[in-house]
Amino acid sequence: MSKAITAEQIALPVFIYNNMDTWQGAYQSYGGLAWFYLFNKKLDTYGVHSSSSRFWNSKTGNGLTIDGLHQVNKFAMDYSRTADDKWPHDCSI
Repeated sequence: MSKAITAEQIALPVFIYNNMDTWQGAYQSYGGLAWFYLFNKKLDTYGVHSSSSRFWNSKTGNGLTIDGLHQVNKFAMDYSRTADDKWPHDCSI
């Protein structure tokens, strides 16, 4: 950029899973849960202020932890179901 700008949202990284069955849910750093079976319509979205998510799939035994920047006060994650049933997970500061 040739001059300073104010960004309304910085969204890095974005993880895209090929279908909604990849994970059953995610534990949030504040103690909450995101249950992905509740994303029963296309374009459903859930956003949360959480510095980490711990995903699980009890059928496959797979898990994934995405841990954000704990020193940043404004850290958010969102989960969305796309029109073609993909599932992006977005981490924003």
